[in-house]
Amino acid sequence: MNVESHPVKVRKLFWVALGLALFLYLFLPGYLCWERINESFKEYREKNEKLSEENLKLKKEIWALKNDPLYIEKITRKELGYAKDGEVIYEIEKRESEDSAQR
Repeated sequence: MNVESHPVKVRKLFWVALGLALFLYLFLPGYLCWERINESFKEYREKNEKLSEENLKLKKEIWALKNDPLYIEKITRKELGYAKDGEVIYEIEKRESEDSAQR
């Protein structure tokens, strides 16, 4: 009985190994492709969330530019350098330090 059981075990082990190799051959490429697609999906989702946040900020800014006089004044002063009547705007330029001038 011991003589006959050894070939049966080897044959069973062969079929299990063959089945495992066939399984990996058929399904591993698909799994790896799925992983790549899933990773791309996560990246696109993160980009979409960032763009949605930026879109919301821009919508709020558009609303403020259309409806909020204080915001319009703030932007006009900051971006265009406008001043109210009687105000004087001083622009201070930075000088290069002696160390950076010698370089």
